Amino acid sequence: MTNEKNKYNLPGIIIFRLSFVAFCLAAVFASAGMTSAKDSALTNEYIDIDNIVPGSDAWCLTVFEGTRIDKFNLKVVDIIKNHEPGQDVIIVIGVDEGFKRIGPIKGCSGSPVYIDGKLAGALAGGWSFSREPLYVVTPIKDILRIKEQSMKNNKTAQTSALGGYDFSKPIDLAEVNLACRNYAGSSDEPERTMLPLITSFPSNVCSKIAPLFEKASMLPVSAQASSAQKLNVAIEPGSVLAVPVVSGDITMAAVGTATHVNGNDVYGFGHSFQGMGFGPVDLPMSAGTVHAIVSSMLISFKVSSPGEIIGSITANESTGVYGQIGKKPTLIPLKISVDRGGADYPGMKDTYNCQIATERYLTPLVTQAAIAGVCFLQGQLPPEHLIKYKTNIRLEDGRQIDFENISSEQDIGELLDDTAGPVSLLLNNPYEKVVIASIDCSIAIIPKTILSRITSVELSDSNVKPGQSVTASIVLESFRSEKTLHRLKLKIPEDTQPEEYAVTIAGGYAYERFLKMSAPHKFTAYDMDSMIVSLNNITNIKRNCLYMVMPLSSSGIVIKNEQMPFLPQTKAMVLTDQKRTISVMPQRHWLQEQKIIDNVIINKKTVSITVEEK
Repeated sequence: MTNEKNKYNLPGIIIFRLSFVAFCLAAVFASAGMTSAKDSALTNEYIDIDNIVPGSDAWCLTVFEGTRIDKFNLKVVDIIKNHEPGQDVIIVIGVDEGFKRIGPIKGCSGSPVYIDGKLAGALAGGWSFSREPLYVVTPIKDILRIKEQSMKNNKTAQTSALGGYDFSKPIDLAEVNLACRNYAGSSDEPERTMLPLITSFPSNVCSKIAPLFEKASMLPVSAQASSAQKLNVAIEPGSVLAVPVVSGDITMAAVGTATHVNGNDVYGFGHSFQGMGFGPVDLPMSAGTVHAIVSSMLISFKVSSPGEIIGSITANESTGVYGQIGKKPTLIPLKISVDRGGADYPGMKDTYNCQIATERYLTPLVTQAAIAGVCFLQGQLPPEHLIKYKTNIRLEDGRQIDFENISSEQDIGELLDDTAGPVSLLLNNPYEKVVIASIDCSIAIIPKTILSRITSVELSDSNVKPGQSVTASIVLESFRSEKTLHRLKLKIPEDTQPEEYAVTIAGGYAYERFLKMSAPHKFTAYDMDSMIVSLNNITNIKRNCLYMVMPLSSSGIVIKNEQMPFLPQTKAMVLTDQKRTISVMPQRHWLQEQKIIDNVIINKKTVSITVEEK
């Protein structure tokens, strides 16, 4: 096999800024010390870490080509007790010539390590820029406890609320999305357990979605494989172990290695699958195939493709993952339609039907990644761009979040916040467990901008009597367009108190801020039903709308979502006493007119109007 020694010495160099890397083995596919795994006389016994002697010969099993499992020689350097609190590790060094030329390879996490023919543990970490090919091995006793430990964690687990996200205040979807990304990783050093996230998106898209997975310890890598392959291969020690977090027309799969297989029980990775916390999970599991090893001066990785889903990962712990072959995972259908051009600008229309993994932190991330991926699939967004989108998130019990909105000159940030933010809240709400039945998102990307500013507002009369109407003439200025004139008429109710009032003319952004200040109960969740209502309220505030608002004097209160608009002032004062534990706030009233326009307004204007005695 020495004549194939340079088969995987690829010329492409891919550099990633990682300081401490997630796994494993470094060797060239056909190094001199490599032999077929089938020729290895392995037993199904284990060796305890206390019986391992520094200087002992060792070897590991992994896949470097196709689905063939090969053997690579190692040597035990030392044992480190309490490397982390309660966690011992084994340090090994590669002794094949290839180890000295290629460095760590992402995708080998979980490769089983044998000493004296007995299973000692799994490759789980290494150091970039090390002069010697040193690797951390997780002892097998800690790996075999994953299933039992996960069951214990399930009994003591508490409901999470996005790492302390405050559910008592009005919902902010951008803040929710940021909280989900920040809380997704469970390691202070995510590079240590980084897994390659093999995706069918091209490299330019991988660079766009990479920040989404940074704290989840996954690195998007383009494999140009659009669907799961039908592989005639079983999961066994040393084989590819994949977690296809997105399958169908779009593929995203975290790839590592299987450590131990006992019947339908599968153990792998040698470290946690980041982005999910610890304990019971329900993620798809598959075998996989390796197409090539990409060599880099910093870090190398396996270019792989997942096979068909054949089971479910059911436990995730700091020392690895545990899954069951034959167990069907819960998947969420995701449909994304994208039109790069719209009706006025004929472009490419495509629809992608996928299934995504169900996990409260991972699902929002992969939803965003899939949507971002199809938006950038044909390249960057136009310099001036408008995005129209319509999203439906349906729950298993029939409740749904359904909205349609527009964004201009904001890249895809508002699209992702509006779509993935509700998914994050639904899966992490503190009220009840919900099951998302489907997510459907339709997107149109149009090469023009509709951002506008209000340049002037004139009222038909600044002094009116109750029962009369006042008309606002509003001039808008748009990018490379002529100024436009819009009119809104506001009728003053008969019972309006005589005094001076402020009238605000604004677009969707300022109107949303006004609503959250004036009617925060409409955007605050007190239970699951109010969360559904709040999410529908906030996502349906139209950005391409012109609003005219005139606040009135408050005369009632709101207790949670129950409105008491005409309470006497004395009773309102008693109920709003700060010593009361129930949520009570004043109810504000205002007059409002609005109309849909072809602009997204980024500012506001306020004028005064005096209501006189009738």
